[in-house]
Amino acid sequence: MPTGTPFSWTIKIQVSPVSKTRGQDPCLQGILFVLRTGIQWEWLPQELGFGSGMTCWRWLREWDEAGVWGRLRL
Repeated sequence: MPTGTPFSWTIKIQVSPVSKTRGQDPCLQGILFVLRTGIQWEWLPQELGFGSGMTCWRWLREWDEAGVWGRLRL
């Protein structure tokens, strides 16, 4: 993540009982990037280090089903 951008801050989300914790931070930032810019998931640039758009979308779906987004106060 480049410093000085609106996405240079990190939100830590703890989702219990999710056992797959590897890759959550980059995916969270990728989710925020897609939501902020409005680009399509498949167009998420790999060069930014967020992972694939599909992976980020799956995390978003999993966190939404777990009720995480409803508990966030951004």
